[in-house]
Formats: sequence, structure tokens, C-alpha cells
Amino acid sequence: MTPFRRAFAIILPVAAASMALGTLVGTGCGSDDPGGDGQDASAQNAEALFRQIEPSLVNRCGAKDGVCHIKGVYNGAPKWLAEPDSYASIKAFRGILPVTKDPDDSTLLSQAAHDGPSLDATPDLKAKVREWIAAEVGAQKLPATKPFTVVLGANAIDLKDVDPALAGTTLELVAARDGSVLTLSGMKILAGPTTNVTIESPFFVQIPKVGRVKVDPKNAGFEGKLEVPAGTRKELFGGGLVLLNVAGDTQLKLVLQAFSTTPGKAPNRECTALDLFRSSAVPAFRTFIDTIPDPQLDAASFPDGGTPPAACVSCHMGGEDSPDSGVTPTEVVATQAMDLRALDSDEKAACAQARQWIDFANRENSLLITNPQGKGNTQHPLKGVPSNHPVVEGIRKWVAAEQP
Repeated sequence: MTPFRRAFAIILPVAAASMALGTLVGTGCGSDDPGGDGQDASAQNAEALFRQIEPSLVNRCGAKDGVCHIKGVYNGAPKWLAEPDSYASIKAFRGILPVTKDPDDSTLLSQAAHDGPSLDATPDLKAKVREWIAAEVGAQKLPATKPFTVVLGANAIDLKDVDPALAGTTLELVAARDGSVLTLSGMKILAGPTTNVTIESPFFVQIPKVGRVKVDPKNAGFEGKLEVPAGTRKELFGGGLVLLNVAGDTQLKLVLQAFSTTPGKAPNRECTALDLFRSSAVPAFRTFIDTIPDPQLDAASFPDGGTPPAACVSCHMGGEDSPDSGVTPTEVVATQAMDLRALDSDEKAACAQARQWIDFANRENSLLITNPQGKGNTQHPLKGVPSNHPVVEGIRKWVAAEQP
């Protein structure tokens, strides 16, 4: 796996460095590329729209005597309305015309109130600014998911929102957080069962609850083309990404520079060793072993710091809890990964779900085998057991018998 890429979520003051820089004071200080030069009739119309709002922007964002975003003398405010031509300046300023071609990703529209007001304080002006940005970037947004909340541990995001042709194709990732550092690992694309999928240069956009949208394809994404045959998984380029200074309420969306699909046929998903699944894997899934205690959830039941036992089915067969107040219970997260809820009613279907987590190229590397040993998903709640533990051996015996 290639080393993790780093995406810097804090934008610091512009100083002619090669990185995209700005200030917390600055409206529109992002990390996107500037828009086009405006050569055709639509661009001329876009300029006309800007000229209509220019006096209001200069008055509100330039401040008295232009000390803020015109001259930049107040707290080093970025000069995105700089003279002699504020239109040329605002178009060239990174982030105001988002590379996603989605006006709502503009740093100018999403900037929160700072030392100056945000556009939210003037809804009519904000609507006109959005109209201008839409005219500049054009009607065709880059294909993207809707914003989604990342849960700690396993995530599976259906790409149907990108385009109906991608329904059933999912982005899989494992998320971990250390303070404001969000680490995405194990990223894979699972193509739908009847669709060959090609995606090009994907990147993540950070959408905080309050504050500027952060778009940085270079540091928060990958370059190149990935082809995934129907019904198969492929690692998303390096498979890992580190995002810095990500607020806890920040959502992500995946944006693609391009994608294409062709009809395909998935390899066999049916279990080929159902009897061994019943006799070997299922008992292992039902065996209780120690877990890593959660200080918040387990303190009352285990005041002495004891360890609550659990089995694979304790979580992967689902629980009665459901997400509320922004908290996603372990059982809900688990069934988003490996869904064994049909185990008591349809073992064949449950086996097919579990089979998806077999790495046929390297069976010992399957999460089914590494997670119980504490070597797979770092957010997995089970304490690691030895390789020769009955749980691992029971799963391994079935995994070895399954055929691609």
C-alpha cells in the first residue's frame, strides 16, 4: 500500500507558497483552482452578473477604505477583491469558483461570520452571488455523492447518488479519529453485480456544519483511473488518506473527475462450502470472547474496569438500538459492514454476506480472520485472540474451503 496522503484542513495565510493558503479571517480562502477566462457568451453573462453585485461585495467585504479584502491591510485579509479589477481577482482566487463546479462548495458562500460578516447575514446578496458563481462554473457539476457522515469503524457508501448507473456500487472504508485527525484506511470500491465501473481521479470534499467547505483534490484525493469489474473489489489507489483538523460534525462527499460503466457479470457470490459454514464458521461467530471495554458504555456495568464478552453475532446480527442524537450504535455500524441478520432465517444468504469478506488472493489476510486476532480493523471492538483460537480456526476452516 502506498503511504497515506495528507490533506491539510487548516488553510494558513497566503505567502506565495505552492500550497493553497488563506486566513480564518478571509472569506473564500480555500484550496481550489481558479475558474476559466470567460471567452464565450455565457462567460460574458457571468461577468455582467458579477458587475451587478460588485458594489455590494466591495462595500461589505472590502470594508471602509478597502482595508479588508481589497487592500488586505486588516489582519492580512486575503485580497480577493484586489484592484485594479476585482472581477479578475475574485475569479483567480482559489476556492471561490470550486473545481467541483458545485456553487455550494464555494468558500465565498460557505464562509462563516469572522471579523467581518458572512453572506448569510444578507440572504438576497448571497442568492445573487450564488447565481453568479453558477454562471461561472456552468450547469454540469462533477459527479459526486451526497454529503455523508463518517462513523468510526467500517463504512459502506452506496454511489447511487453519483448516478443511478452506479447503484449497488459502494465505497468501503474504515475510519479512525485521533482528536481532529481523521484517518481513512482500507478504502475499496465494490462494483455492483451487473456493472463494470471505471472512476477517474476521486477526491473527498469536507463539509463542516459551520464554516468553509474544503476542496483539495491534490491532497485529499488520488490521480488516475481505476477499473473495477462487476461484483469485485479493488483498493482505491493507495487505500488510505489522512485528513487533518476535521471537526467532529464534518461530513464528507466523494467527487469524481469522471466515471463510466459497462454491462458486466459478477463472479460467483453463492457459498460453495455452505455445510462448513454451518458446522464451522457459525459456531465460531457465536462464540463469546473478550472485547475492548468502552469507558462511556461499560463503566456502569463494569466499574472495576472488567471486560464485557461478546460474539461476532452480538453486533453483526444487529441490535435493537438505532442511531439517535448523531450516535451510531456498534450494532448498526457492524451490519453496514458484514450483515448476518439473516443467520437464523436464511443461512445461505448470511453465508453469501460473510463470503464477501474473503480475500481469495490471500485468505489469511481476510478481515474475517484478521479482525478476531486484533490485526485488521483498528476500530474493531474484539480483543485479539491467538491464531489457533477456536474462533479463528473455525472461520479459517470455512474460508479455506470456499471457492472463488
